This record gives sequence, structure tokens and C-alpha cells, in this order.
Amino acid sequence: MKRKQLRFIGYFLVIGLIASLTLGMAACGSKTTTATTTTLSSIAVTPASPTSLVVGSTQQFIATGTYSDGSTMDISSQVTWASDTTGTATISSTGLATGVAAGTANITATLDGITNPAVSLAVVAPASTTTTTPTTTSAATLSSIAIAPASPASLAVGSTQAFTASGTYSDGSKADITSKVTWASDTTGTATIDSTGLATGVATGTANLTAALSGITSPAVALTVVAATSTTTSP
Repeated sequence: MKRKQLRFIGYFLVIGLIASLTLGMAACGSKTTTATTTTLSSIAVTPASPTSLVVGSTQQFIATGTYSDGSTMDISSQVTWASDTTGTATISSTGLATGVAAGTANITATLDGITNPAVSLAVVAPASTTTTTPTTTSAATLSSIAIAPASPASLAVGSTQAFTASGTYSDGSKADITSKVTWASDTTGTATIDSTGLATGVATGTANLTAALSGITSPAVALTVVAATSTTTSP
């Protein structure tokens, strides 16, 4: 009888031990599977300084997320892309921007309440294939004038130097306006310049040359005139 009781007690002890080990392993397993949750900290959009986009052309943007654990990930397909001026540029759900009209649009990407610093995208009108002047439909205005060469070599008295004038317009386009500007020399006793941009050395010294159009004047270009080299040989 005692032997049966001892055997019965032994069964209970074994069952209890197995139950304890099972519970301990389950607890251990639940502890090791607990993962730390990372959260999105910031979003960066590239390119951060895109080149000007011609109307009708496209530019692919990429959004990279930085998380609280320092890891990064391409989240271009997860963010919500937006353009603040869709009349200038639109952007698709994949980050592909399309130029609509000349101007500037700010591009952003948003996810989980986080938005990147806006990226400025400039859109310019396509270059005309028939004329170098801006089309009248773009209503572009002259912004600045540049003279070339900007650092001319010294000019001998009696010699000539041709200059050109390039205009930059409000839509980013450029045109040769050499024949449209008003050329001027501040010291005509040293150098003169005609309506085509041809300068002539008059006497030794320095003259500042400028080109003006529509109230815009170029930065002055300094032209130094030197004495003509003598061709007479000494006996």
C-alpha cells in the first residue's frame, strides 16, 4: 500500500515539475520576443537643391526617413507628396515631379505627422527653337545684363575689340541682346564703342563700358588702352 502511495506521489511531483518548466519557458519566451518600437524622427528629400526643370519635363525625388534608433529607410512610396503650387509643378504619389509653367514650387513629403523641410523647385520655359528672344506669351522681363568678355585684354590705340551683351530674364531664359542694348563708354577720350558693341582704342588709359536696356544696366567692364607698338626698326 505504501509503495502505491509513494508511486502516486512521485507521479504528482513529476507532473508538477513539468508544469513549472513549461511555465518558465513560456515566460522566458515572452520576454525575449518583446521588441522596442522605433518611431520616425525626420524626413529628408533629395535632391535638396534640384536644377531648374523645363516645362513638360520631370524630376524624380526620393524621401529618406530617419528613425529614433538612428536607422534610415527609403520611404518614397509611403509618404504623401505635395506641391504648394500645382500650377507651376505637380508631383505624383511616387515622388515624380512634372513642370507645368514657369515659376517656383515647394515640394514636401509627409508621413506620421513628420514633414521634410520644403525643397524649392524652379520651373523654366522651354528654349525657343526659332528665336533667341523670350516668347511674348511667357511675359518674361529682363532681369540682368552681362557683357563679354568681362575681363578683356589690353587694347592698343587704333585697334578694336568686339563685345557682346547677354540678357537674363525673369523666367530664367537667356538671350543675345547685343544689337538691342545701348552701349556706352564713360571715357570716350580713351575708348569709344558703337551701337554694335565694337570698341575702339583712342588714347592710353582706362574706360568703363556698359550696356543698358529697359532700365537695366550691366556691371561696367574696364577696358585698358595701351600705346600702339612701334614697327619702326632702329638703324
